[in-house]
Amino acid sequence: MKGEEKWYAIDVQASAVAGEAVEAAFNILEAIGTEIDTLRKTPDEFITVTGYFNEPPETELVQEYINESLQIYGVSGTAIRSVTDREVENEDWLAEWKRHWKPTTVGKFIIAPPWSEVIAGDKIVIRIEPNMAFGTGTHATTALCLTWLESNNLTGRVLVDYGCGSGILGIAALKLGAQRVHAIDIDPQAQTATRSNAARNGVSHRLTFDLPSPGTADVLVDTVTRLLS
Repeated sequence: MKGEEKWYAIDVQASAVAGEAVEAAFNILEAIGTEIDTLRKTPDEFITVTGYFNEPPETELVQEYINESLQIYGVSGTAIRSVTDREVENEDWLAEWKRHWKPTTVGKFIIAPPWSEVIAGDKIVIRIEPNMAFGTGTHATTALCLTWLESNNLTGRVLVDYGCGSGILGIAALKLGAQRVHAIDIDPQAQTATRSNAARNGVSHRLTFDLPSPGTADVLVDTVTRLLS
């Protein structure tokens, strides 16, 4: 990173059961990155969920989205211990975060960053750049969708990845034999990430960013990453 640019972080101390809900709230607030600190934590200890932003979001809005997300995930508000904000000095925090991001195995898939060395064995490797779009395989909803995809015969089928984020689910479907994937997302960053990741995995020629014609899709996958009003 160059110059005097700064970022802003919101740290939420919470019970482990609330981690995904808080991360989902940060995604709604358009965080440019999130991380969950579970290092050396026991299941009954509090964890820290951090969201990074270009501009500090309004405190009331942060609390509102966290509360709504907790309700959706069925988690009590008492799971949140504290919500604090801070400035992040000019440092390459994204590169530091990437350095610690390791390949994740989900069923028959290995989700790995582009720079890591992976022994595939009988697994299917999906290379995902963990940047600013949702979906690295570590989130429970993504993992559940991946597990569902691998349990179904997708050979020759057409799939809609609604709210595609990083494109991980569409890429997985194509590697499982799907004929074509229609990727849908209103976030320009998600569109860029999906196109880049599809090319990285050699499946971009079977992935399009458009709405399918009525009756032309066999499967729809939807990972809920935003609160719907």
